[in-house]
Amino acid sequence: MFLFDVREYFENKCYRDETNGRLEVLWKNKLFTKKPYAIVGTHVDMCNYSKENDIRIKVINTIDGKEYQRLLMKKLFYVVDMREKEKALKILTELTQK
Repeated sequence: MFLFDVREYFENKCYRDETNGRLEVLWKNKLFTKKPYAIVGTHVDMCNYSKENDIRIKVINTIDGKEYQRLLMKKLFYVVDMREKEKALKILTELTQK
């Protein structure tokens, strides 16, 4: 599971570059090909966007054209307010069932 702060991702270029660099390393080393995985954007409640899907699309568009963008195009890229226990548990349940 790879977690990152979406609020910080949007507001801090250095953090965004570091996060993108980590995603690129994961992609190049094929670390997500053998087991189910999840990429989780946290701190959704602190973003300026009201809908989780809007946040997902904005993150995906930020890395448009990069090979590792494919990691986020799969169904295992979540943005979630981790204070909402039910949503966090849903992610864990989905991963353990695969």
